[in-house]
Amino acid sequence: MKKNNMLQRFFRKQLIREHQAARRIKRRFRDNSIAGVAAVEFAIILPLMLSMYLGSVEIGTALSAQRRVYHLASAVGDLVGREQTVNRAGLDRVFNLSASLMQPFSSAETTLTIASFVVDGNGRVRRDWIHSRNGTLRIDTDNVPAFLLQPNSSFIASGTRYIFRPSLAETIFPEYRIERFFFSRPRTENPVTCSNC
Repeated sequence: MKKNNMLQRFFRKQLIREHQAARRIKRRFRDNSIAGVAAVEFAIILPLMLSMYLGSVEIGTALSAQRRVYHLASAVGDLVGREQTVNRAGLDRVFNLSASLMQPFSSAETTLTIASFVVDGNGRVRRDWIHSRNGTLRIDTDNVPAFLLQPNSSFIASGTRYIFRPSLAETIFPEYRIERFFFSRPRTENPVTCSNC
Protein backbone atom coordinates (compact mmCIF):
# COMPACT_ATOMS: atom_id res chain seq x y z
CA MET A 1 0.00 0.00 0.00
CA LYS A 2 2.85 2.30 0.80
CA LYS A 3 4.33 1.52 -2.54
CA ASN A 4 1.07 2.39 -4.28
CA ASN A 5 0.83 5.76 -2.53
CA MET A 6 4.40 6.52 -3.44
CA LEU A 7 3.77 5.64 -7.06
CA GLN A 8 0.63 7.73 -7.12
CA ARG A 9 2.47 10.74 -5.68
CA PHE A 10 5.29 10.23 -8.13
CA PHE A 11 2.92 10.07 -11.11
CA ARG A 12 0.90 12.98 -9.77
CA LYS A 13 4.06 15.10 -9.44
CA GLN A 14 5.20 13.95 -12.86
CA LEU A 15 1.79 14.83 -14.34
CA ILE A 16 1.87 18.25 -12.68
CA ARG A 17 5.38 18.90 -14.02
CA GLU A 18 4.36 17.86 -17.52
CA HIS A 19 1.25 20.00 -17.28
CA GLN A 20 3.31 22.99 -16.13
CA ALA A 21 5.85 22.39 -18.92
CA ALA A 22 3.03 22.21 -21.46
CA ARG A 23 1.61 25.51 -20.10
CA ARG A 24 5.04 27.16 -20.36
CA ILE A 25 5.44 25.98 -23.95
CA LYS A 26 1.92 27.08 -24.81
CA ARG A 27 2.49 30.50 -23.21
CA ARG A 28 5.79 30.86 -25.03
CA PHE A 29 4.23 30.14 -28.43
CA ARG A 30 1.24 32.33 -27.64
CA ASP A 31 3.51 35.28 -26.76
CA ASN A 32 5.56 34.77 -29.93
CA SER A 33 2.44 34.63 -32.06
CA ILE A 34 1.32 37.96 -30.59
CA ALA A 35 4.76 39.44 -31.27
CA GLY A 36 4.58 38.07 -34.81
CA VAL A 37 1.19 39.67 -35.36
CA ALA A 38 2.55 42.99 -34.11
CA ALA A 39 5.53 42.73 -36.48
CA VAL A 40 3.21 42.03 -39.43
CA GLU A 41 0.96 44.94 -38.47
CA PHE A 42 3.99 47.22 -38.16
CA ALA A 43 5.26 46.10 -41.58
CA ILE A 44 1.88 46.92 -43.11
CA ILE A 45 1.44 50.28 -41.37
CA LEU A 46 5.03 51.60 -41.73
CA PRO A 47 4.85 52.47 -45.47
CA LEU A 48 1.49 54.14 -44.95
CA MET A 49 2.75 56.21 -42.01
CA LEU A 50 5.96 57.14 -43.84
CA SER A 51 4.08 58.25 -46.94
CA MET A 52 1.66 60.30 -44.80
CA TYR A 53 4.58 61.96 -43.00
CA LEU A 54 6.53 62.71 -46.20
CA GLY A 55 3.34 63.88 -47.89
CA SER A 56 2.50 66.31 -45.10
CA VAL A 57 6.05 67.71 -45.16
CA GLU A 58 5.92 68.20 -48.95
CA ILE A 59 2.44 69.72 -48.86
CA GLY A 60 3.56 72.17 -46.16
CA THR A 61 6.61 73.14 -48.22
CA ALA A 62 4.49 73.55 -51.37
CA LEU A 63 2.01 75.79 -49.52
CA SER A 64 4.90 77.91 -48.26
CA ALA A 65 6.24 78.24 -51.82
CA GLN A 66 2.78 79.16 -53.09
CA ARG A 67 2.44 81.87 -50.46
CA ARG A 68 5.83 83.30 -51.42
CA VAL A 69 4.93 83.30 -55.13
CA TYR A 70 1.69 85.18 -54.40
CA HIS A 71 3.52 87.70 -52.24
CA LEU A 72 6.26 88.13 -54.85
CA ALA A 73 3.79 88.90 -57.65
CA SER A 74 2.00 91.55 -55.61
CA ALA A 75 5.24 93.08 -54.25
CA VAL A 76 6.81 93.47 -57.71
CA GLY A 77 3.62 94.99 -59.13
CA ASP A 78 3.32 97.36 -56.19
CA LEU A 79 6.98 98.49 -56.35
CA VAL A 80 6.79 99.25 -60.07
CA GLY A 81 3.38 100.91 -59.71
CA ARG A 82 4.90 103.54 -57.37
CA GLU A 83 7.19 104.92 -60.06
CA GLN A 84 6.32 107.28 -62.93
CA THR A 85 9.21 106.20 -65.14
CA VAL A 86 11.27 103.01 -65.03
CA ASN A 87 14.06 101.51 -67.11
CA ARG A 88 15.52 98.03 -67.59
CA ALA A 89 18.22 98.53 -64.95
CA GLY A 90 15.63 99.64 -62.37
CA LEU A 91 13.38 96.68 -63.18
CA ASP A 92 16.36 94.33 -62.88
CA ARG A 93 17.06 95.78 -59.43
CA VAL A 94 13.44 95.09 -58.45
CA PHE A 95 13.83 91.53 -59.75
CA ASN A 96 17.07 91.14 -57.75
CA LEU A 97 15.31 92.31 -54.59
CA SER A 98 12.51 89.87 -55.26
CA ALA A 99 14.95 86.95 -54.95
CA SER A 100 15.12 87.64 -51.22
CA LEU A 101 11.33 87.30 -51.01
CA MET A 102 11.56 83.75 -52.38
CA GLN A 103 14.07 82.55 -49.77
CA PRO A 104 14.63 79.65 -48.97
CA PHE A 105 13.40 78.69 -52.45
CA SER A 106 15.64 79.11 -55.49
CA SER A 107 15.16 82.27 -57.51
CA ALA A 108 16.65 80.44 -60.52
CA GLU A 109 13.39 78.46 -60.71
CA THR A 110 11.32 81.67 -60.67
CA THR A 111 10.03 83.39 -63.79
CA LEU A 112 9.07 87.06 -63.34
CA THR A 113 7.21 89.27 -65.82
CA ILE A 114 6.08 92.87 -65.35
CA ALA A 115 4.09 94.84 -67.93
CA SER A 116 2.19 98.08 -68.30
CA PHE A 117 -1.10 98.15 -70.19
CA VAL A 118 -3.01 101.17 -71.46
CA VAL A 119 -6.79 101.21 -71.96
CA ASP A 120 -7.81 103.61 -74.74
CA GLY A 121 -11.00 105.68 -74.95
CA ASN A 122 -12.87 102.79 -76.62
CA GLY A 123 -11.95 100.32 -73.87
CA ARG A 124 -9.36 98.42 -75.94
CA VAL A 125 -6.36 97.16 -73.99
CA ARG A 126 -2.88 97.66 -75.45
CA ARG A 127 0.39 96.56 -73.92
CA ASP A 128 2.72 99.54 -73.48
CA TRP A 129 5.88 97.68 -72.36
CA ILE A 130 7.01 94.37 -70.83
CA HIS A 131 10.12 93.14 -69.01
CA SER A 132 10.90 89.59 -67.85
CA ARG A 133 13.47 87.39 -66.16
CA ASN A 134 13.97 83.63 -66.70
CA GLY A 135 11.43 83.51 -69.53
CA THR A 136 8.26 85.44 -70.25
CA LEU A 137 4.81 84.71 -68.90
CA ARG A 138 1.79 85.30 -71.08
CA ILE A 139 -0.39 87.84 -69.31
CA ASP A 140 -3.99 87.25 -70.30
CA THR A 141 -5.93 90.52 -70.27
CA ASP A 142 -9.21 88.59 -70.11
CA ASN A 143 -8.54 87.96 -66.41
CA VAL A 144 -8.06 91.63 -65.53
CA PRO A 145 -10.61 92.86 -62.97
CA ALA A 146 -13.31 95.04 -64.55
CA PHE A 147 -12.59 98.09 -62.36
CA LEU A 148 -9.11 98.36 -63.95
CA LEU A 149 -10.50 98.43 -67.51
CA GLN A 150 -11.97 101.94 -67.40
CA PRO A 151 -11.40 103.94 -70.61
CA ASN A 152 -8.35 106.25 -70.71
CA SER A 153 -6.55 104.51 -67.86
CA SER A 154 -3.64 102.15 -67.33
CA PHE A 155 -2.72 99.25 -65.10
CA ILE A 156 0.35 97.26 -64.10
CA ALA A 157 0.37 93.47 -64.48
CA SER A 158 2.97 91.29 -62.80
CA GLY A 159 3.26 87.56 -63.07
CA THR A 160 5.33 84.99 -61.22
CA ARG A 161 5.88 81.30 -61.92
CA TYR A 162 7.79 78.90 -59.72
CA ILE A 163 8.47 75.25 -60.49
CA PHE A 164 8.17 73.40 -57.18
CA ARG A 165 10.14 70.17 -57.06
CA PRO A 166 9.61 67.98 -53.98
CA SER A 167 12.79 67.43 -52.03
CA LEU A 168 11.89 64.39 -49.91
CA ALA A 169 9.51 62.36 -52.01
CA GLU A 170 10.54 63.01 -55.61
CA THR A 171 9.30 59.63 -56.82
CA ILE A 172 5.88 60.00 -55.21
CA PHE A 173 5.04 63.61 -56.03
CA PRO A 174 5.61 65.20 -59.46
CA GLU A 175 6.91 68.72 -59.92
CA TYR A 176 4.24 71.37 -59.51
CA ARG A 177 3.96 74.72 -61.30
CA ILE A 178 2.79 77.62 -59.15
CA GLU A 179 1.66 80.76 -61.03
CA ARG A 180 0.26 84.03 -59.81
CA PHE A 181 -0.76 87.19 -61.65
CA PHE A 182 -1.33 90.51 -59.95
CA PHE A 183 -3.05 93.54 -61.47
CA SER A 184 -2.99 97.02 -59.99
CA ARG A 185 -3.27 100.67 -60.89
CA PRO A 186 -0.21 102.90 -60.87
CA ARG A 187 -0.01 105.16 -57.82
CA THR A 188 -0.02 108.20 -60.13
CA GLU A 189 -2.75 109.04 -62.62
CA ASN A 190 -0.39 108.70 -65.58
CA PRO A 191 0.78 105.33 -66.93
CA VAL A 192 4.16 104.06 -65.78
CA THR A 193 6.53 104.49 -68.70
CA CYS A 194 9.68 102.53 -69.43
CA SER A 195 12.47 104.38 -71.24
CA ASN A 196 14.22 101.34 -72.78
CA CYS A 197 11.96 98.27 -72.45
